[in-house]
Amino acid sequence: KFFGQASKDGEKGLTQKEQKAIIKAFRMGEYDVLLSTSVAEEGIDIPAVDLVVLYEPVPSEVRMIQRRGRTGRKRTGRVKVLITLGTRDEGYYWSSVNKERNMRNQLINPKVLKELNDSAIERMENEKRVKVLDRPKKEDNDKPVVYADSREGNSKVIRHLTEMEIDVKVNSMAVGDYQVSDEVVIERKTAKDFVDSIIDKRLFKQARELSEEFKRPLLILEGDDIYNGMLHPNAVRGTLAAIAIDFGISIIPTRNSQDTAAMIKRIAVREQNGEKTPIQIRTDKKPTSLWEQQLFIVESLPNIGPVNAKNLLQHFGSVEKVLNASENELMEVEGIGKKTANNIRKVVESEYLYFQKEIKEKKLL
Repeated sequence: KFFGQASKDGEKGLTQKEQKAIIKAFRMGEYDVLLSTSVAEEGIDIPAVDLVVLYEPVPSEVRMIQRRGRTGRKRTGRVKVLITLGTRDEGYYWSSVNKERNMRNQLINPKVLKELNDSAIERMENEKRVKVLDRPKKEDNDKPVVYADSREGNSKVIRHLTEMEIDVKVNSMAVGDYQVSDEVVIERKTAKDFVDSIIDKRLFKQARELSEEFKRPLLILEGDDIYNGMLHPNAVRGTLAAIAIDFGISIIPTRNSQDTAAMIKRIAVREQNGEKTPIQIRTDKKPTSLWEQQLFIVESLPNIGPVNAKNLLQHFGSVEKVLNASENELMEVEGIGKKTANNIRKVVESEYLYFQKEIKEKKLL
């Protein structure tokens, strides 16, 4: 009888949860024998087996050693190879046996060992003298900066980013999981997180916050099994369409945590373009002192980060004067261009119309 995740011959397959329960019962001694294919042994991460049965030999000594390596890790194990007499199976089997014997003879040959050691020592000495010209060592100041939410602290993504020479700064962020500039924020969701957030209705709230707080929000969807959950595929497709069209959030698929880290690095490099400009992080923590509150208010203006906020306050002397300054007066401040000055005046002068939208929505209800 076949038990796997796939349905076969009219029988429904096992879920991952059910398979894990069987493994647990086996560990607890409820079952004496557990049979599985090599796919199950690798996928469920079983560290060792007592018996390996190979249904055909291979002519490669390396592959035969690898197959035998599934057993005999903690104690003596057995390997059975099924061979059909009078066929090429016999040739494959003896070919791998002879190749393995030759390999063993070479490894125990003192002359060959000495040559290998001398060659390894020479390579190590050469590597010490070689200077890598195409990838100079980066100073900390030259590394792209990625701000990560504290809830991502134990994520593999942060470890991969650090290995990729990214300056990762962990902060408590009110919106998103990663931020690479004042305009770009990234929400990362694994396939399971994505489906769960649809079910508990968190996803649209998060999408609204992302689109309201940032000009260019991104959603990284990690994993390729978003259609294997409890939701109908059309419900998943409808959600993806709503996120992209209604909220204007770009969706980027990745395979795993390492692929996610590589994508975040590429986004950070492209967005920062080698420039070390401070990034305004939206945090849950509200400023307490007067000067922090003043900076907080000015930083909330379009395209204004910590440096420009400080420049504006030092130039005009108060928040009131900053808000009352004309477009030309704003452009006198270092770091404020025509576009930024125009956006600031537009925010300050425009009539608040969101309440009219709320009234329309209530009438529709």
